[in-house]
Amino acid sequence: MKKRNYIALLATTLFCFSCSDVLETIPSNKLSSEIYWKTVKDAEYAANAIYDKIENFVQILEADNWTDIAHHNFYGGDHVHIEKGIASSQNGTMQGYWAHYWKGIRLCNDFMANVDKIETEETDELNKYIGEVKTLRAYFYFRLASLYGGVPLLTTPITIEEGRTVARDTEAAIWKFVEDELDEAVPLLPWTTNQAGRVTKGAALAIKAKAMLYIGEWSKAATAAKNIMDNGPYDLYHSYPGLFTYEGENNCEVIFGHQFLKDTYSNSVMHQFAPRSLGGNGPDVAPLLTLVEAYEMKDGKKITESDDYDERNPYNNRDPRLSYSVMVPGDILPNGAIYDSRPGSGTQDEYATNFQVSTTGFTTKKYLNPEDVGNLSNCGINLIIIRYAEVLLTYAEAKIEMNEIDQSVVDAINAIRERTTVEMPPISIGSQAEMRERVRHERLVELALEGVRYLDIKRWKIAPQACTGPLRGMTYIDIVTGELKSIIDNTHPKGFSDPKHYYWPIPYSERLMNPNLEQNPEWD
Repeated sequence: MKKRNYIALLATTLFCFSCSDVLETIPSNKLSSEIYWKTVKDAEYAANAIYDKIENFVQILEADNWTDIAHHNFYGGDHVHIEKGIASSQNGTMQGYWAHYWKGIRLCNDFMANVDKIETEETDELNKYIGEVKTLRAYFYFRLASLYGGVPLLTTPITIEEGRTVARDTEAAIWKFVEDELDEAVPLLPWTTNQAGRVTKGAALAIKAKAMLYIGEWSKAATAAKNIMDNGPYDLYHSYPGLFTYEGENNCEVIFGHQFLKDTYSNSVMHQFAPRSLGGNGPDVAPLLTLVEAYEMKDGKKITESDDYDERNPYNNRDPRLSYSVMVPGDILPNGAIYDSRPGSGTQDEYATNFQVSTTGFTTKKYLNPEDVGNLSNCGINLIIIRYAEVLLTYAEAKIEMNEIDQSVVDAINAIRERTTVEMPPISIGSQAEMRERVRHERLVELALEGVRYLDIKRWKIAPQACTGPLRGMTYIDIVTGELKSIIDNTHPKGFSDPKHYYWPIPYSERLMNPNLEQNPEWD
């Protein structure tokens, strides 16, 4: 929907008015339900407004800071408190996510409460928008449940007073609603659309596959993913780095995401995630050495097992996805300069010279494009939330967990490893434990720094072990002595408590207004 008319966002609020005067009029400066909800175009505009509530770059990409592969580059603030495991129910970030998804749900509920007023013979077109809204509502509930557990299950608009008394439904009820809502949406949606960015049948199925994988419904996850694999128009894009460029926007691999447009509906990904030398805020996300070390050597072996690994040239002969995902010393920046974060380099990216440079020596590389160098806060690059590679890995993981390991599982993983521009050695069938390790590794390196890891380490129940210890940054050769040195920060260790941090708290401000919202265990 790159070119959709964002003026339609005005349709987010519909006003109902009645006057006690003899002459009743409809205000000319506000939208009213008395004149709205008449045509299919009204439904389209109302649906368009909901797309604004899909997450932005910060809300998606910074989730990796709460994992073992990255950390929030600026040591203060609410994001860091989550990372360190010291957040409270008054944490602004946790409150922000809660409010964001509920705003989306409210818009969906308004749509569903009014769409039946439209009388039209264009039933297929109208049903398509209903399918889109159902999918988005299911997605918002999926995100809420994955963060907070059970939440109030609301499918109709409520008043402010009603909002002060609603109680939480069970987490199981939310997941059942997500599944049912998506099952109802799929038949209403097409596989393809002439408006890039609109929810399709593939998006609904991909969200279902992701949701069912999260709660361990392996068969349902595999079935939804296989439906996409067998019937959808998707494929792996020929260029892994090209996925995150303007040239590769809306390519065959993109299933669900958020559309942006320079000058009209832009984002600030360069300002918030690019190295300091490009003139922005400095990177919000600083990749950790844990991620860099996870990439295999080009021969398919771990760096601890391959004779090709050279600790003084640690980025040579590696899985190409490392060089496409993480900015390391010696890389070319989007402005053509050389990135050099080593102490003593004298560049604006030099480690420890100010609070805006990377605290690990690494930065992200995905979504940073030369087209945006001139105006870092006016970027039009789209945000990918689910792509076909993740669907293949979802299918493979679900089959592995059911111990139904066959050639289709290996083929799904190898298709990703053997993609042009990646071309890593294929894997072969192994035991369930071996295949589980393989698919988890592949999710890590394939989807790194795309905001996927946080839900992965939670559902795998490895977060307490993964999110611990000091922050490890780059290993580098000292410019003066030639010695090999490492960046290690022991002052800001990560923290994740089991079971407390598997669920975020219901925000304090919400419970202050509505005591019926029972708090999650171990939170104040």
